[in-house]
Amino acid sequence: MQSIFSNALSEMVAKHINLSVTRRETLSWLALLIMQHGTICLWRLAAHVASAAQTASVRRRFYRFFQYARLDGTLAARVVVDLLGLGGKPWVLAIDRTNWDFGKTTINILMISVAWNGMGIPLLWVLLPTAGNSNTAERTELLDRLRAAFPDLKIAALMGDREFIGDAWMAYLQREKIPFILRLRENQHVLREGYAVLPISVIAQRLKVGDKMIVKGGCRLGRGNETSSAPVRLVVMRLASGELLALACSGRARHALARYRQRWTIGVSRKGTLSCR
Repeated sequence: MQSIFSNALSEMVAKHINLSVTRRETLSWLALLIMQHGTICLWRLAAHVASAAQTASVRRRFYRFFQYARLDGTLAARVVVDLLGLGGKPWVLAIDRTNWDFGKTTINILMISVAWNGMGIPLLWVLLPTAGNSNTAERTELLDRLRAAFPDLKIAALMGDREFIGDAWMAYLQREKIPFILRLRENQHVLREGYAVLPISVIAQRLKVGDKMIVKGGCRLGRGNETSSAPVRLVVMRLASGELLALACSGRARHALARYRQRWTIGVSRKGTLSCR
């Protein structure tokens, strides 16, 4: 099993990343063993390598790989896309952030994943310099990196939770013609033509569990003169918990809820594991 997987992955890596045969084999071992044993502890993984070499020798080989090999994130993303056969297909993307502490060190990662067979596959990410929410510049830079890495990229939808809103961010997505579905907070105020400015919680207060509504016409987020946001479509559903799921989307509103269900399979928890938000 290891040799078959190692050879196949080594051939795929060779198409995108310039590594020696030995280092491609080492990378292939690591990829398979991490998936099989659920650990990144190198001395534990070394014991499971199907090789005539001593475990201590394999362990040193792993250490040397991380000491000397430098893997470009963009090239690694191309390997992943090639392996999954995503080339030429429209992608459903999720932008997310995970934040946790490792000892006294705060780890804050902004990530873009692609939906594949009910899972979220991370493609590109960036370590943020401080704890807390990302800003528009950090999001646009990450998305621009992805688009530069895949010039023929077709985005079916970009999804994000309640952190990923804001006039400048949404204006960027609309200017670049990137379809989006972004979750809103219940206290988000909405401006509709012919209506008073109201929070979503009031607009959808009559919804019962399982009920949904598509707000007619274009909506602007914010309180009247305070907003410069472009019009979006608004879809709201009452969840079993009683909470409102409110989505701002740039495309056809009736498909937004079905698309966002894919987002729920690929969120990233604060511990860095996959979960739903």
